[in-house]
Amino acid sequence: MSRGRFHLGASILRRPYGFEEFIRKQGFHSIYLVTTETDNPVKVGIAKDPVKRLSDLQSANFTPIRLHRFWWMPGKKITVRIESAFKNHFQSKNIRGEWFDLPLPTAEAFIEASIRSLGTWGVRHSDLIKYMDYREREKCGLPPDAPSPLAGIKLDM
Repeated sequence: MSRGRFHLGASILRRPYGFEEFIRKQGFHSIYLVTTETDNPVKVGIAKDPVKRLSDLQSANFTPIRLHRFWWMPGKKITVRIESAFKNHFQSKNIRGEWFDLPLPTAEAFIEASIRSLGTWGVRHSDLIKYMDYREREKCGLPPDAPSPLAGIKLDM
């Protein structure tokens, strides 16, 4: 795994220089779904850095795992609340710890519904990169049509 990049399913997402610091300063946390090559079982969890968490999880598993999806949330309290609701709701499907025997679409739909029912937001990684770009442009006084100040990152606007 090279610095600044990680695998999410089959795609590669880039993390601009300073991304970890940006996340920390903004107070964002993530809720994530991890699975195996067969898409079952599913693990739910929270992390400040889902990339590091995936790396830690993989080193503890002999089976290859992958980060299926994660949502950036506006703080740890909200992610803990959604994770707890998930664990309670799917308790009968629990295999062990945070691993559940259920289809990925079901797990994903539950998290999406929880985000909506709490009246909060959860954003994709690419949207958070765009927000970081916006904040950096604002800080540097750059117009929206100027090249991105995030070195090496191509933004799909």
